[in-house]
Amino acid sequence: MRFLLISVYFIWISSLTGCGYQLEGTNPKLPAGAHSLAILPIQNRTFQTGLETRLMRNLRQLLRNNSSVNLSNVQNAELVLDIQLRALNTKQTSVSADGFTVELQLVLEGNVILQNKNQKKLLWREGALDAKGVLLYEKGEASTGLTGSTIGRGLDEVTSAFAKRVYERIFFRF
Repeated sequence: MRFLLISVYFIWISSLTGCGYQLEGTNPKLPAGAHSLAILPIQNRTFQTGLETRLMRNLRQLLRNNSSVNLSNVQNAELVLDIQLRALNTKQTSVSADGFTVELQLVLEGNVILQNKNQKKLLWREGALDAKGVLLYEKGEASTGLTGSTIGRGLDEVTSAFAKRVYERIFFRF
């Protein structure tokens, strides 16, 4: 009984203090006290088609999982996110002992701008945001080029990593 009374007392005192502590695992808030965010159409300046679609899908999924964010259109949003993909670079990093499996590193580079539309204020600009992904393929698959399903998995990985970098920058390292 005593334990129960102490527990109730502790909960009651905690509710009165109302500290701003946020439990880990809860949804982070947008910067500048904003509640709504719009994503402008992503500009793809690389030679790989479809990166903007993959990135938008990954970024929207991350933002939808955060209940403190209201994805909105540009007219109604408080913050506007503008992304321009500049380059997709590949580099062979290893070959298996038998010589049939090749590992490529994919690096996606872009510019990202976050603006407070209402205050007409630039909140964040990063001119060299990059993300890396790995692609493993068999030598025989190399002839399918960048449109094959194998490269598709690599492109999904690198765009997912880029989306996570943007999300983390907005919410955790702003």
